[in-house]
Amino acid sequence: MSRKWTWTVLLIVFLLVSGCRSYGGYGTEAATYRQIERVLDRFEEDLARARADLRALESAATDHPILEAVAAHYAELVRAHAAALDEHGATAARLSADAGYRTLSRVYGALVGARHLVRGRYQSLLRYVYDAFGEAAMSSAIDEARPYALVPPYYPRIADRGSVLTVNEVVRRVESGAALRADFRLDMPVQVVAGPDGADGH
Repeated sequence: MSRKWTWTVLLIVFLLVSGCRSYGGYGTEAATYRQIERVLDRFEEDLARARADLRALESAATDHPILEAVAAHYAELVRAHAAALDEHGATAARLSADAGYRTLSRVYGALVGARHLVRGRYQSLLRYVYDAFGEAAMSSAIDEARPYALVPPYYPRIADRGSVLTVNEVVRRVESGAALRADFRLDMPVQVVAGPDGADGH
């Protein structure tokens, strides 16, 4: 067999083996199962933090009535979070590292998606409330400190878009006495979280 033919055969074998790895085998199932366990742990840690944040909101609401509505919406998100964690946890409990690659991959993808969705719901609510307070006061304070040419209109709001807000930051914004936008309405519906099979869950 010529050397060229030998290298061709070896290349074909390598490509076949690489392709098989993408569809399971070689420890892929066990690794995916461990990833599911890790994400479930993080999802549970997220819930513990969210419950602590809810208590902080409810405590601050005694002095700031506007936070009562925020806390009520946040409580709905926490309940949806807990239900999603229970549902995904029950699905994972029926699996093992010996389950098929496709099944494990589907459950893992659904779990990661659910966690991302839940975190996004919290951030959407916090951002909506945060942006409703103090925009004018914040802009005027910056304008006094720096020339207008160096700070375009709405720059502070745009600069904040990529940051992750905390409940404490929102509470501080409300407690600062900043003006509330006249068109502020806290009547956003709480959206459901997709279950492990793609179905809607609460």
